[in-house]
Amino acid sequence: MDMEKAYQRSLEDKARSLHAGLDRLGYGPSPPRIIQAPLTDGFRSRAKFKIFREQETHRVCGTDPAAGEVPVEDMLWILPEWARRVVKQLQETFLSGFDEFPVDGFEVKLAHGRQEAHLTLSVKRGQGKGYAPLSAELLSCIPEIRGVAVPSRRESFGNQWIRHRLGSREFIAHYSAFFQSHPDLTLPLLHEVQKISGGSEAHGIVDLYCGVGLFSLFLGSSDTPILGVDNHPRAVDSAVSNAEQMGFPRARYVCAAVESQISMIEIRPQDLVLLDPPRSGCPAETIRAVAALNPREVCLISCFPQTHFIDLEVWRSAGYSLRRMSALDMFPFTEFLETVSLLERQN
Repeated sequence: MDMEKAYQRSLEDKARSLHAGLDRLGYGPSPPRIIQAPLTDGFRSRAKFKIFREQETHRVCGTDPAAGEVPVEDMLWILPEWARRVVKQLQETFLSGFDEFPVDGFEVKLAHGRQEAHLTLSVKRGQGKGYAPLSAELLSCIPEIRGVAVPSRRESFGNQWIRHRLGSREFIAHYSAFFQSHPDLTLPLLHEVQKISGGSEAHGIVDLYCGVGLFSLFLGSSDTPILGVDNHPRAVDSAVSNAEQMGFPRARYVCAAVESQISMIEIRPQDLVLLDPPRSGCPAETIRAVAALNPREVCLISCFPQTHFIDLEVWRSAGYSLRRMSALDMFPFTEFLETVSLLERQN
C-alpha cells in the first residue's frame, strides 16, 4: 500500500471513531469533515532521536508515526526538506565527536513559517565535560540551529525562544513550552477556532490551559480583556511576551494550576471561555467548576477524541450542549485528532 492509500485508510478510521462518539452524544448536525494534513513536505515541526552505541559503531533511530522506532533515514519524511538536511548534519556531528561529547539522543523543534530550529541534547547527568564547545560548533556550522539546550546539565546556548510566523503574526515560544506540531495546519486550526467560536465578537476571553497565548491572542483584539491561566512557567512567560509585543495591554497571564484559579475568575455573559487541556483531558471537577460560573459559550480544543468525548459527557451533565464541531488531522497516522467544539449553555 502506498503512502496516500495508507493515509486515506487512517483518515477513514478516524472518521468512523469520530462519528461513533458523536452518535453516542446524540449530536444532531452532520459530523464534521476532517481537514486533511498536507504530506508533500513533511507534517511535523518536532522530532526526537536516539543514539545507540554498539561496540565500535553507532546507530541513530527516530520515531515514525506509522512504523514506530526505525533507522533515522526511514523517518525523515515526516519533516520538511530543510529540516531533514539539518538532522543529517547533526547526526554526522554527533557520531564523529561521540567519544569527546557523548550524546544519547536529541530533539529538534522547528519554527513555523521560517527555517529556524532549536536543539535539545540528551546527555547523562554525570557527564563531566561541559557541552559549550559542541554547542558553539553546532550554532556556527548549522545556521538553521538558533539555540541549544542540555537540560541534564542546566546548560543553554544561543536563543532559547523559537519565533513562529503564522500569517501576518509572530509568536514566540520557549523551547520547553508546547506549541502546535503541524507546520501547515496550525493557522487553519486558529481560523477554525475563530469561525466556530465567533471569538472576535467576545467582550472578553478566559483562556484556561492557555500555553503561550496562541488562541486568545489570535482571537482577541488589542482592547480585549484576556485572562489566561497555565501551570507551565515558560509557557506563561511566552504568553506575556507575546501580549506585550502584539500590543495587548489588557491581557493578563497567570502561572498557576487552572483548578486553583477558577474560584477567582469572573465570567460575563458575552465572554468566551477557551479550554485546551492536556491529552489526558479536563478533570470532571474542573469542568463542573467552570460550568458553575455560567458562561454562555465554551470552546473546547482537544487533540485526543477519546478523552474529549469523556469531557463532553461531563459538560452535558453540567447543562451544556454541543453546538458545532470541527476536526483537523494535525497528527497523521496516529490515533490523535485535533477537534474544536463549541458548547452552549442550555436554557
